[in-house]
Amino acid sequence: YVKPDSRRTGIGAALVKAVEEAAQVLGHSELYLYTAQATAETFYAPMGWGEIFAPTYEGRSVVIMQKVLGSHISSR
Repeated sequence: YVKPDSRRTGIGAALVKAVEEAAQVLGHSELYLYTAQATAETFYAPMGWGEIFAPTYEGRSVVIMQKVLGSHISSR
């Protein structure tokens, strides 16, 4: 999560990339998340995340997304 006053600075994208890389190092081949529709379209989709389901959760429309990770990254 990035506080609103720190958004649009690249912090969010850097956090997502770090999580993706850490997951690969740990041997995971895919990740999943849920978010609001607008965030799915404007933030995650451009980074290669794909929508797989759009349910209502606790009265709100959300999007479940998946990212298939690339080849395994060796730890340094």
